[in-house]
Amino acid sequence: MQISQKTILEMLEREHVRYAIPLYQRSYAWRRTQAADLLDDLARAGALGKAHFLGTFLYNSEPTEAGAELRVVIDGQQRITTVSLLVAALANHLDGQGGHPSSTLPSAQQLRTRFLQVHDPNTPLQPKLRSGEADNATFSALALQEPLPSNPSEKILEVYRYFEQRLKDTGLDLAQVWAGLSAAYLICAQADAVDHTQLIFESLNSKGKPLTLADLVRNYLLIAKSHDEQARLYHEYWAPITGMFQPDPGTKKLDNAIWAWTNLRFRKANAHTPGAAYSLLKRYAEDEYTGTLEDLLEELRGFCLMWAENYRYHAVKKFKSSFDWAKNGPKTLVSDRAVKPASHEGSMSAADIADQVDERW
Repeated sequence: MQISQKTILEMLEREHVRYAIPLYQRSYAWRRTQAADLLDDLARAGALGKAHFLGTFLYNSEPTEAGAELRVVIDGQQRITTVSLLVAALANHLDGQGGHPSSTLPSAQQLRTRFLQVHDPNTPLQPKLRSGEADNATFSALALQEPLPSNPSEKILEVYRYFEQRLKDTGLDLAQVWAGLSAAYLICAQADAVDHTQLIFESLNSKGKPLTLADLVRNYLLIAKSHDEQARLYHEYWAPITGMFQPDPGTKKLDNAIWAWTNLRFRKANAHTPGAAYSLLKRYAEDEYTGTLEDLLEELRGFCLMWAENYRYHAVKKFKSSFDWAKNGPKTLVSDRAVKPASHEGSMSAADIADQVDERW
């Protein structure tokens, strides 16, 4: 693992480097409270002439067809997104003052071209940071000065508008804010291999708000060698899965469907908790399954469709056991690959699973 110390503006300014939030991560989560803390810290550091430590930044690096480097962010989404929103708000504020009100600040155009936008004559204008799926349209519109989408990201817009409001405050010294931002730094680490990304992601997210079963399974099944491949898997499989459980994708309904799928699909279905279900999935996929993770994604998509259409699990209760379901279930819902022979002993029945999951509602 390569470790270095960089200011966040140095990272964003690098000409041939792009950043992307992987699709398996949660959406942007900061609100105005965290934005206020960051802005106050930067202004204070700038006034004192000190460097402000933003935290850690962990990423995978992969080349692009255009010869640039794409850094896929494992840890640091909130910090790099929020700083980019602050730069965008500062550029917009300077536009309102003629674009260049002070010799201590870059112009609005310089802020955008250096830190927010990729200017390549061979490609359309694009942001240096590709945000997560739910946030990217809103973030891109702000970074590129384009109209907001019809259904903008609430949290992205909240933080941006907070910065806009604060920057108009005559009591805030913009030169001090810029000095603090210019010296704000991160400890950056590049992960050695894609194979380590999943373990790092789970370890970094073991504190704070717990990951749901859907979070863990999405991360595990969408891990791929490139960001483009992750995007393909997400749009082809995971987006339809979450769409079946609107308006609360990734919460209780989807967790319950995934939990039932692991119990009904895999050999010796004895996962009595969502955490045990995830462990069962990993163990089965790594030790026994002969297909690919994409095959499992396809099967999960089919199962969730059936689950969503037959709410409260009536469609699966007719199967007496997990082995019976895996062997005799509809071919559109079950992988054609052979399941190793399994003993029925100790397996939960589909009815037992349904009753146990029902208790969580």
